[in-house]
Amino acid sequence: VPVNGKRFGESLQLGSSISFLCEEGFVKTHGSQTISCILKDGNVVWDNAVPRCEAPCGGDLKAPSGIILSPGWPELYKEALNCEWVIEAPPGYPIKIIFDKFRTEVNYDVLEVRDGRFPSSPLIGSYQGTQVPQFLISTSNFLYLLFTTDKSHSDIGFRIRYESKGLFDAIQFKTHPDKQDTFFYSRSE
Repeated sequence: VPVNGKRFGESLQLGSSISFLCEEGFVKTHGSQTISCILKDGNVVWDNAVPRCEAPCGGDLKAPSGIILSPGWPELYKEALNCEWVIEAPPGYPIKIIFDKFRTEVNYDVLEVRDGRFPSSPLIGSYQGTQVPQFLISTSNFLYLLFTTDKSHSDIGFRIRYESKGLFDAIQFKTHPDKQDTFFYSRSE
């Protein structure tokens, strides 16, 4: 079973296949998602390498929710990083990020969060050490994150959850058997 991944299938016999899936926040960087037990040159072997699941250094994220991990997570992050993530939600849906874990080298390894899709978008905050808010909410449907590290010390880094947040959600219910009312409420936190 790959580190930071799950295995599906138990049989290790000739002709059987096993599938693998990386845990949320990790991507397959090596190997195959499915491997099969085959006969090759008289030996029973796997037809491909078991995948490696790693936290990517940046990316374009368009899922309604997900996890961003510092490269190397859950171990120490790597040195000399310059990782850019852009989170995109549907128009009209701001993005909320929640800092589950955060620890970087003070003064040298920094996470910038910007309100928009570009490195020039307005800065929400620049975070290092252990000083982060519990959560942040964008004013648009984009967030830009930049994680830069120096070439010396590293730390555990971060685990950040994100989700797109509807400004208003509708509740429909009946106040009378022949009538249905719709009320809108804000899910602001």
